[in-house]
Amino acid sequence: MNEPIKTIPDGVVVVLSGRLDSKNAAETLTIIRASMNPSVKRVVFDLTSLSFIASAGLGVLVQSAGLAKANGGSAHHFGASPTILQMLRIAGLGAVVTPYRSQPESTEALA
Repeated sequence: MNEPIKTIPDGVVVVLSGRLDSKNAAETLTIIRASMNPSVKRVVFDLTSLSFIASAGLGVLVQSAGLAKANGGSAHHFGASPTILQMLRIAGLGAVVTPYRSQPESTEALA
C-alpha cells in the first residue's frame, strides 16, 4: 500500500490494493488506527485496486467501522469489484460498511 490514507473533510479514505489477508491485516489496521482521532467521522475504503479479501481483511473493515462509529461516524466503500462485493455480502457487512454514493470529496483527495 503506497500512501494508503488520504484525508477528506471529516474523515479519511483508506486505499486498499492487492490482497488484504492475514499477512497484512494487522499492519493495515495499525495504519488506520493511527489516522483515527475524534474529528474522523468517516472511513471510506477505496477498493478499486483490491483483488482479494480474506476473513482477516473483513475484520479490518469491521474494526475500522467500529472506530468511526465510536467517533459518531460511519464506514463506507467504493470501487469494489463484483467478487469483493460478493464477499462483503456473504459476510453480512452491508450495514456495517455501506456503499458510498460515488466518489465525492474522496475523488479530490485521491488526485
